[in-house]
Amino acid sequence: MRLSIFFLLAFFNVYSQTTCVEAGADFSYTNSVLAHGGVYRNTTGQVVDPYAYFAQRGCTLARFRLFHTPQNRMDVCGNPITAGSLADVTLGLQRAKAAGMKLLVSLHYGDYFNDPGRQKRPAAWMGLSQTVLLDSIRNYTLKVLNHFKTNNVIPETVVVGNETTWGFIDETDATNGWQFPADGQKFNAALYAIDDFNSTNQVHVKKMVHFTDSTAIWMLSQFQTVGMVANYDAIGISFYPSISPLANWADFDSMIQQLQSNVTADIYILETGAPWTTAYADNYNNGSSSMGNFSYPISPQGQKQYLLDLIQHSQNKGVKAVVYWEPTWISSSLCDAWGQGSSYENASFFNFQQNNQALPAFDWFTYCTSLAQSDFEPVEGIRIFPNPTANIVHVKGLKEANKMKLYSLLGQEISSVILGETIDVSGLPEGCYFLSIEQDGKWQTFRVFKK
Repeated sequence: MRLSIFFLLAFFNVYSQTTCVEAGADFSYTNSVLAHGGVYRNTTGQVVDPYAYFAQRGCTLARFRLFHTPQNRMDVCGNPITAGSLADVTLGLQRAKAAGMKLLVSLHYGDYFNDPGRQKRPAAWMGLSQTVLLDSIRNYTLKVLNHFKTNNVIPETVVVGNETTWGFIDETDATNGWQFPADGQKFNAALYAIDDFNSTNQVHVKKMVHFTDSTAIWMLSQFQTVGMVANYDAIGISFYPSISPLANWADFDSMIQQLQSNVTADIYILETGAPWTTAYADNYNNGSSSMGNFSYPISPQGQKQYLLDLIQHSQNKGVKAVVYWEPTWISSSLCDAWGQGSSYENASFFNFQQNNQALPAFDWFTYCTSLAQSDFEPVEGIRIFPNPTANIVHVKGLKEANKMKLYSLLGQEISSVILGETIDVSGLPEGCYFLSIEQDGKWQTFRVFKK
């Protein structure tokens, strides 16, 4: 037992030193979809818990969006909206944490969706003077973080604002343009509130701001020259091929390089998405049915290849993480402000044409895992086959028996499935596992894929 623990610590210490982009997912609608009859299945048709399944397939980062008071907005079915409320987000954070994922929360500072065209402040803040507004921003930010602390779900990262490209915490329905220094003061009120929370609680919640690919470089210059906003650790970028002005991957690489040349903050691709079909599962019109300037086929394999290329380019340019927006937003009876069902089921990770079975896009999450194998000094003579497998894996070349340990991506030992020189993975969830073998006093770690 002591040897297993020692190895596991040593393994994750080595693995953590690998410079590799993280692959994450936005789970903001997941609780509501589940509550409205949504069912998720793995590649063999078995019903799965989405949080656990994403973690098993290699997702390491869970993002959630938080609205101030979404109940102030009615959905198309005539009910107050609860998705994105503090209670809903807290539940999602608890589920994601239990699955072993890191936590990231985007604060919209509005009662409902804020985006490039809309940055409306909560109803509770309408008519406030700048001084009182700044105090409200600070107090709200601290209130949210203290609530997360009370519920043992302090996120690793908090994003101040969502796609803030033409205003922030406005009184108008549509964004009314930047008004510096007043808008810079709003950002700083939130960012320094996070600092105060960190100092009081001896933690380090990272601070992020969020732009789009079309405005990121310009916004950075605005922050630096007139906004006087610099107190952040990371910059998040929304990058959707269907609406991106970027012409190709060379443009993407150039954007990342320009950002990195002007700031020391980490860069995240905080939102992305790609359709796998143009078909519909319900009467809610889909928001995206093209790949824009990027010539990928609209198919399950096209969606997967886009993600593999995105994470490869992100890895090459030193991007910290890539987060897929709403891969669990499948069709259900859920109502939002614009429709019932989903406007994104054709870009989710589940095939509604096959009873919501998992799509090949899930393979994207193991990109970093495939890089990790090169971190370990090889042991000669070891053969593992077949791999991937649905049932039995054979291990040949062992000099001694009982020198193998199998671990999940979350570090849980599951060596009970090892029988001599065979490993029976038929009863395990599909995904990636780590097989550690000791030979001549040297550890070798292999990836074993259950399909």
